[in-house]
Amino acid sequence: METIIPSADAVYINAEAAEKLLLSGSGDAALLYISILKNHGAFDRAEAEKLPLSGGVDAALDKLRELGLVKGRPSREREQPPRVSVDEIYDSAKSGSGFAELVPELESILGKPLSPAELQTFFCAFDYLRLPPEVILVLTRHCVEDAARRLGRGRLPSARSIEREAFRWADDEVFTLEAAEERLRRAEAVRTGVGRLAAALRLGDRKLGKSEENYLAAWAEMGFEPETVLEAYDKTVLKKGSLNWPYMNSILRSWHEKGIRTPEDVEKLDSRRSADGAGDDADMKKLLKKLAGGGEERR
Repeated sequence: METIIPSADAVYINAEAAEKLLLSGSGDAALLYISILKNHGAFDRAEAEKLPLSGGVDAALDKLRELGLVKGRPSREREQPPRVSVDEIYDSAKSGSGFAELVPELESILGKPLSPAELQTFFCAFDYLRLPPEVILVLTRHCVEDAARRLGRGRLPSARSIEREAFRWADDEVFTLEAAEERLRRAEAVRTGVGRLAAALRLGDRKLGKSEENYLAAWAEMGFEPETVLEAYDKTVLKKGSLNWPYMNSILRSWHEKGIRTPEDVEKLDSRRSADGAGDDADMKKLLKKLAGGGEERR
């Protein structure tokens, strides 16, 4: 029997996900899921469009959502909202849309008059994304505080960064004050988690790179404690010789999917793998084998 030896950068799939894909009989969904795994859990539409999907990217995404293998919807940020001129915004404000009352409060938070770009950004959030005024105010305060923390006291967020955050809130259906406050509570918990993980990995007091911060935030959101992250770090260094963020991320995502949370859980997983030898590699080989003969099986 031929044995396939995975490379050092192999993509792993857990048994439950493999079983769902095999039973679904959807080659498109399987290919897209492998693409997402390869990108460390991120959906890249540009890459997905290059896959040989018979039914298209959106149909494959819908299938993955149906199977419970992806959550949420693709970001609306790629959409092109209608471009509204400043004169049109002023006309809308005069007509009693409610936006006129929002402007002075936004200027108070920013500490300056709104620029034309900022005016268009906030009008987009109000008129196109349909975020309520009270949510827009909370979002703006959050962006101002975040810019001061990242860039230094007195620095303000750009109109583009506010727009990106507004799209994210709309994507996540943050349409009430309660939902906005809950989102900020979660963000603060993640920020605290990032600090703890950075300290555990001895990254020092230097400013984290954007990619580093994203990795740490993802691990904090998954609920990993520093001790478990250090277990993944040890395995990464043994395999790669140094800290390799993508490789370490693949380990932690795999553990997250398996419900691994503590160093004791890791020890039990390692013991099981030593006992049966196969693990996730067998699931991936089984899935690829079915995909190779998928057309014949579907007839």
